[in-house]
Amino acid sequence: MPKASRSSFSNSQGKVQSYFHYFGNPTRLRKFLSFFLNYLGWAALLFLLIGLFLVSFYAPQDWQQGAVFKLIYLHVPLAWLSCSFYLLLSFFCLLFLVWKNPLAGLLASQTAPVGLIASALCLITGALWGRPTWGTWWVWDARLTSVLILFFLYLGFIALQKSYKNNPEGMRLCALLGLVGAVDLPIIHFSVQWWSTLHQGPTFRLGHMPPMPMQMWLPLLFTFLGFSLGGLWLILAKTYTALRARQLKGLLETETPHSSAYTIGNIP
Repeated sequence: MPKASRSSFSNSQGKVQSYFHYFGNPTRLRKFLSFFLNYLGWAALLFLLIGLFLVSFYAPQDWQQGAVFKLIYLHVPLAWLSCSFYLLLSFFCLLFLVWKNPLAGLLASQTAPVGLIASALCLITGALWGRPTWGTWWVWDARLTSVLILFFLYLGFIALQKSYKNNPEGMRLCALLGLVGAVDLPIIHFSVQWWSTLHQGPTFRLGHMPPMPMQMWLPLLFTFLGFSLGGLWLILAKTYTALRARQLKGLLETETPHSSAYTIGNIP
């Protein structure tokens, strides 16, 4: 690696580490979350309300699928959240493994349940959409199967976390599972290109206009933003609640930011 590139990478790495150490102080992090959560929650609610209004009164029905096509406004955002939250979880796991950062462990533990719910709802809405269009609730399609694997990766992460609790080896195994499981993400994304599948191709592509009229993609954009902000709000709200619970137990003020109490396996 050239010297300039190596220096730039080191600076970026140092900035990420410094941010996590800065917010590793429980009191400082709680204050930031209490301020930020209100704005994030209202923004998510606003986008969702606008999106639902547009879906109900502006978005047309599909000429072949009819009203069932409107499940796209739930299914696509949930599919996005399922994958993006696992990518986020993997990032936190990497930070935990490299730097043993307690805040990264805390965030990973709070991301997993939200991702599990998103992936479960993604599979459910997909089944509801597939029944009238494919004639069956489920097929062992490459896209569907890889998303089902993602659901079990979330479930396995949570189960492993609960079973090991305060065991340091368990904390490390959780982080390793979260990191290795990220291999499933490119399989999900490229499955419709690598194999012959029933599932349609990507709804959005970077640098390309959506393959649908504005009356369809505009409501999808608002529900997409609403679900994304709402999911992020849930993760941060769970993080705030975990910190408050420790404060009420009288532990926060006596524990250091690097205490094992903030690692993956020991969050309420």
